Amino acid sequence: MLERYAELNTAEFGRMYDLIPFLEGSTAESYEHQRQMLLEKLAGLVQWGHRGTKADVSAMSEGCRLCGEGVWSCLFINGKCNCDCFYCPASQNEECLPTTNAVSFSSPAEYTAYLKEFGFRGASISGGEPLLTPERTLSYIKAVKDEFKDKIYMWMYTNGSLVTKDILQMLKEAGLDEIRFDIGATDYDLSKLKSAVGIIPFVTVEIPAVPEELDNMKTVMHELAKIGVNHLNLHQLRLTPYNFPNLIERDYHYIHNESVTVAESELTALELMLYGKQNSINLPVNYCSFPYKNRYQGYASRKRSIEQMIKNFETITKNGYIRRITVAAPDIQGSLTAPSEKNGDSSISIHQDDISEISHNADIIISYFSARQIHSVSYRNPFKIIHLTDSKDVVIERFRVSKDIRTNASDFANGILPDECRRFEVFSEGLLDYI
Repeated sequence: MLERYAELNTAEFGRMYDLIPFLEGSTAESYEHQRQMLLEKLAGLVQWGHRGTKADVSAMSEGCRLCGEGVWSCLFINGKCNCDCFYCPASQNEECLPTTNAVSFSSPAEYTAYLKEFGFRGASISGGEPLLTPERTLSYIKAVKDEFKDKIYMWMYTNGSLVTKDILQMLKEAGLDEIRFDIGATDYDLSKLKSAVGIIPFVTVEIPAVPEELDNMKTVMHELAKIGVNHLNLHQLRLTPYNFPNLIERDYHYIHNESVTVAESELTALELMLYGKQNSINLPVNYCSFPYKNRYQGYASRKRSIEQMIKNFETITKNGYIRRITVAAPDIQGSLTAPSEKNGDSSISIHQDDISEISHNADIIISYFSARQIHSVSYRNPFKIIHLTDSKDVVIERFRVSKDIRTNASDFANGILPDECRRFEVFSEGLLDYI
């Protein structure tokens, strides 16, 4: 698996890859020890969810809970930002239409139709900075809340620099349920944040856990609780080609795994969570780790699309992929009772419920597929067009994610799968490995 991660990360970073100081050797062992000590101290104080990738799930905001259920849509309302955070993972200087999952919308009506079609119960407005286009932002919030009322919980992300009392009042009147401030963008200034408390029903601080700000954040946590902030969400810093020049100057060590993340950022988040508990600070802290985002948000997006593209003889794995089982026709000894499909090479794709009808010693071929929403038909893969409004369609494209994997039918029936099937079948457990 490490070889696969190295291949993916090398492809992302190119020549920069060799300059990344990955966590290894005695440093990795020391960091793993620190993490284990923090996790042991947190045991019994916080509740971990999503197979050990997210805590404290006992006291999350409604938006975070809906994210965990896979029923949240994040709309990037624009592509511009007026701040210059060193940790920002992508450029924020483009004019663009409101977009989610590579699907853009030219009107609020198109977006509300999208939310209805796919059964979302939560929606957020992000950017860029949403308040750089206040009229657009307000029109989308109002349209969603007018259409769905309390059936959709809605929140907005902001750096806070453009927040005013008037803007907050308009956001409230539009129906916004929660506002989330990245106070790291304004050097941890809390003045704009304070003005939101008492106007917007729920006020949250959502920031990356920056190692250099550990001591400062301990002080800030007391102040946030005093102000009446409802939640503190901490993210794990991630290295990208865009923020590489900024992060590589800092004395960080990087985890070589699903993506390239900052080890010290995770330790900082865990330490702040522990500090809040040990000091009885009335401020729920939620650590949103990179593996949580990568695994569970990816799962939700896949599952939403593959439900539109799966065939009746295929099944959805626990990790949200389409599984197809194919067998040579002569190896079928019994009668197939579930749906199936004959292929041109005399093989048959069967439902897993009919695996007992296959010869005990026969091999089967397992193939995995995924699906995604795209803005227009590519004609490279099977697709389906979903009509939203007279002016808007969404295209869902199905595509292969694995080679054909050969295994024994009896092994499959007994739950024994080749290693190359595992990442398509089940979620990985826990936080990213340091060692």
